[in-house]
Amino acid sequence: MRDHLIKTVFRLFVLGLLLFSISFVSFAQKQKKTRLMRTQTELNIEANQKLMLAEDEMQKALNLTLQAVWADTADSESVASDRVLKQMIQQQQLDWIRYRDNYCESIGMYFTGGSIQPLMILKYGEMLTRNRIRELKMLQELFNWH
Repeated sequence: MRDHLIKTVFRLFVLGLLLFSISFVSFAQKQKKTRLMRTQTELNIEANQKLMLAEDEMQKALNLTLQAVWADTADSESVASDRVLKQMIQQQQLDWIRYRDNYCESIGMYFTGGSIQPLMILKYGEMLTRNRIRELKMLQELFNWH
């Protein structure tokens, strides 16, 4: 009788230990998933921050591009053409921003009604802005080349 009682207690102990182990592993996996999962709002905030950083980088690239547009000579004709070129680049930048915003709006229309819509608009905005930064840097190289 005593051996039977010891075996039963031992089996219950092992069963309890097994159940504890399974629940601990399940809890650990759930915690890991929780850390990896983010809400749509968090994703949107992160995408917006990335877009804002890209826009700051683009403004810096634009400023460096405009600084690179200086004539080698001080004659009035070169200075005048540099002013016109700077105005053209500034206007192109404004036109490009309108293009980017309209393009992103059209992408957003594809996702109308979905919770992913703002994220897609922001992601495409960042992608296009990063492409524009590369274009501005190519212009800088061109103007610094002479």
